Amino acid sequence: MEPNDRQLRLDSLFEAKPRPTAREMPPTPETPAAPRRRAPHLPAEVRERPARGVLPGWLAVTALLLCLAAMAALLVRSGQWPRLWEALPGVEGGGQAPRLDAVGTWTLAGLGAVLLFLLAGLVGNREGTAVVLTRWGRYRGTLRRTGLSWVAPSWRRRRVVVRLRHWRSEEIPAADREGFPLRATLLVVWRVRDTARAVFAVGGHEEFLRQQSAAALCRVAGELPCDRFVRPGPSLRDGGWLGEELTRVLAAELAPVGVEVFSVQPLSLEYGPEVAASVRRRRAAELDAGARATAVVDAVETARSALDRLRAAGLADGDGQQDASFARHLVIALVSSGAPDPRAERERPAAAGPPGKPGLSGPSGPTAPSGPTASSGLPRRIRPEPAAEA
Repeated sequence: MEPNDRQLRLDSLFEAKPRPTAREMPPTPETPAAPRRRAPHLPAEVRERPARGVLPGWLAVTALLLCLAAMAALLVRSGQWPRLWEALPGVEGGGQAPRLDAVGTWTLAGLGAVLLFLLAGLVGNREGTAVVLTRWGRYRGTLRRTGLSWVAPSWRRRRVVVRLRHWRSEEIPAADREGFPLRATLLVVWRVRDTARAVFAVGGHEEFLRQQSAAALCRVAGELPCDRFVRPGPSLRDGGWLGEELTRVLAAELAPVGVEVFSVQPLSLEYGPEVAASVRRRRAAELDAGARATAVVDAVETARSALDRLRAAGLADGDGQQDASFARHLVIALVSSGAPDPRAERERPAAAGPPGKPGLSGPSGPTAPSGPTASSGLPRRIRPEPAAEA
C-alpha cells in the first residue's frame, strides 16, 4: 500500500531535524526581522594613493645651499659685503646701510623669496607615521617615505600614526541575552591601514573606534547568557568565543573607515553591581547542587561495588529486596555524612578545657561524664529493645 500525501506530510513533520541556531531561526510575528545593516558608501577616490609632486629632501637642501651661495656672491660682487659689516652700529664709521642698484635689489629679493619657498616646503617624516596631503580641500596623496622630503608649501599636511597600537577601554555597560547587566573591559589591537579613509571618512577614527567597540560588545553580549546556571550550553565565558566574535564584528565595522583590527580580547567580564550579589548566591547554589549530585552518583557506585563484593564473598544471598534495602541505607549514610557546618561549630558550646576558666569543665565547672562513653569518646551504643509479646 503506497502512502498518501497526508501520511507523507505527517512523516515529514516528525522527522528528526537539527535545531536551528539563533542566527538561522526565521522571524516570527512576535519578533520581526531586523533590517539588514548597510555598509557606509564612500566615493572611489577616497582611497590611499602615493602622493605625486613630492621631491627628495636632498634636492631641496641643495637648492637652499645654491640660493645662499648666490646671495653671498651677489653681495660680494657688488661690494656690499664689507659695507654691510661697516654698517653695524658698533663699528667705527658705520651707521649707514649699504645701497644696491635696482637690478641687484630685485635679484636679492628674488633669491630670498626662493629661499623662503624652499624652507616652507621641507617635511620631515619619522617611522610609523604618514602625512596626508591636501590642496584646497582635495586629497593629493599620502607620503609614507621616511626622512626629509619637499612638497609644495600650499599643500596642507596631516600626520597620521600608522604603527600598531592598542587601546584599553574603561568599563563598558552591556546586557546578556537574559537581561542581566554586565560590565566589561576590552583590549583592542589595531592600526590605520588606509590613511585617506581614516582622515576623510569619519570625523575622528580614534573616537569612532571607541564608540564601535561599545556597540559591538552590546551586540555580541546579547546573543548568549553570561553563565549557564540550570541547563548546560554555550555562554559568554566559554573559551575564546567572545573575543573571536568581537574581533570579527569590530573588524567588519571599522574596515570601511580604513582601520584594521587584529584582536579584541575581554580583560574582565562581571555582572553589574545591582545584581552581583544575587548572581553570586545563584552561582553558589548551582555549585552546591552539582556537588550534591556528584556525591549521590559516587554513593550509588560505592553501594553497587559493595554489593558485588558481598555477593562474591558469599555474604549476600541475592535477595533483591534485601539488596535494595542495604543499598538504600548505605547511600543515605554516605550522602548524609560530610563535613560539619562551620556555623554549627561556632554555636556549639565549649568543650572540656583547662580548669579554672569560666564556662569550662574543672573544679568550678561541670563535671566530666564518666563511663565508657567518656573513656572512649564514642557515643553509647543503643541496643534495640525486645519486642513486647502479644
